[in-house]
Amino acid sequence: MQRTTLVLPPNLKARVMARARAHNISFGEFVRRSLEKSLEQPITKDDSFWADKGVYKGYTPANLSQCHDDYLYGDSE
Repeated sequence: MQRTTLVLPPNLKARVMARARAHNISFGEFVRRSLEKSLEQPITKDDSFWADKGVYKGYTPANLSQCHDDYLYGDSE
């Protein structure tokens, strides 16, 4: 096996640890099983996240990620 580091929010790690303990398995085993189960699900064409291949290559303001609501819906003030 290969060691991998995950960075998780504290509340997610606590929930995973609790679930792993409930199943009497280690944190690592729980993560491995969860990833395997997730990968068993086929990627379908219906999944818009995976189906979207568009990439915008035009101009975007430098603060787009911070002010996206303003750009989408207008200035709220």
